[in-house]
Amino acid sequence: MSAYAVAAYPNYYRKTKGKGVIYHTFPVCPNRSKIWISKCKRQDHINVKYARTCSDHFRPSDYMDDMKNRLLGLNQKKILKPDAVPSVNLPLQDNGEDISSRSERKKKRSILREAKIRLKCPSPEKACETPAMEPFTTPTTENICSFCFETQKENALLLERIRFLEKELEKTKEETKKNQRKKKEMKTKAQIGRILTENKSEEKKLSRIEENFKNILTATQLNAVIENKSKIKRTAEDISRHLIIRSISRRAYEYWRNQIGIPLPSASTLKRRCSTFSCRPGMLHDVLLVMQKTLH
Repeated sequence: MSAYAVAAYPNYYRKTKGKGVIYHTFPVCPNRSKIWISKCKRQDHINVKYARTCSDHFRPSDYMDDMKNRLLGLNQKKILKPDAVPSVNLPLQDNGEDISSRSERKKKRSILREAKIRLKCPSPEKACETPAMEPFTTPTTENICSFCFETQKENALLLERIRFLEKELEKTKEETKKNQRKKKEMKTKAQIGRILTENKSEEKKLSRIEENFKNILTATQLNAVIENKSKIKRTAEDISRHLIIRSISRRAYEYWRNQIGIPLPSASTLKRRCSTFSCRPGMLHDVLLVMQKTLH
């Protein structure tokens, strides 16, 4: 049967049932178990196999954080840390002083001393104005509290990190500008190459057109086909040739003009140009030139 180990403490299972009090067994480690026995202050022998101590003798910091149940919103299990030792609500020491009260007073004195030091320290705003690159060492005097020292140290590290990132940002910007210039140059070279290739293909195409139609079309007609001109300045030789073709076959002339797309003048243009021709007696000089070129 289990027995309560702490001397002169009135807790037992039936009394604390339903009140959230947890009973802990003694640690397996013999050295740790001896420390627990000394804290219980019992005069008789304690059988650590069956003895128990309740959660009233431990601080919240003595328990492990049950993160899983805490995040799920469930009841957290009270599991002691391996180095936890009873330190609250213990029996009086030999001098009649409670250990827990002594530790509380010690803690309060420490808080009071820290508060006095903080009153002498600059405000958080002024503390943030500390030069960033000053070397920091652990404070050996009480001129500045540990909180202000840590704040200044963190600010210095952050400022140093910001300066480093600003330098890296400038390098990245320069590299980006260089890459953009290279990209623009490469794009321009690619466009020039494409234009040259297109020009070469166009030149080949035009040379093939000239080669295939030089015996059929006049120079004026070839130029009109190549440059896709809508208005053509025809010579007297061109008009004479067009008149010969139309006099041979009007239907063939219209077929070449409308269906095949050979740049031949319309009938009205031929009539208008014919009205400007010289009508001297005998054979026309222009006709003689055309016939001469045809014979040769």
